[in-house]
Amino acid sequence: MALFEKLEEANELVKPKCAYQSMVDNMNETDRAALQVAWEKGYSQRVILRALRAEGYKTSNEAIMGHRTGQCKCPKK
Repeated sequence: MALFEKLEEANELVKPKCAYQSMVDNMNETDRAALQVAWEKGYSQRVILRALRAEGYKTSNEAIMGHRTGQCKCPKK
């Protein structure tokens, strides 16, 4: 395999994402769905943060805000 092909393959395996998105990606389907519903219903960031921490998820207000405002390292859509 040529170097270029190996680089392309490695790049596909390592997609940058922020701590918040990594946490969401590792949630079970039920928790992920509940989180989505909370955002859609307009729950405040503070309420969501408190609930996430109560369930044992490690996140911060800054991580959530950075992701929600597009200031994190996740690929921009």
